[in-house]
Amino acid sequence: MKVSNAIELGHIFKLGTKYSDALNISYLDEKGQSNGYHGSYGIGIERIVACYIEQHHDKDGIVWNTALAPYAVQVTAVNMNSENTCHMQKNLRTVQRGWNRNDV
Repeated sequence: MKVSNAIELGHIFKLGTKYSDALNISYLDEKGQSNGYHGSYGIGIERIVACYIEQHHDKDGIVWNTALAPYAVQVTAVNMNSENTCHMQKNLRTVQRGWNRNDV
């Protein structure tokens, strides 16, 4: 046996008959008996991204893979009180509108 770290990517919910009783929903099991016990399994987009980030980061933040990155390039204006910074940001936004992600 080996012990190792793992990440919970999905969730299984045992719902019993709570919702099937309320909605009067059932199915016939292999013995032909009515059964309303059910559960659900879910994987959320947010959880997938959270798991990716947990595995791919360094001291400076997230290390994005190009297939998952929300942007190919991110420019952050840190001093919006500077006239030069505001001018550069405005110019970059104007140019950015014509970009396609595949251009980078």
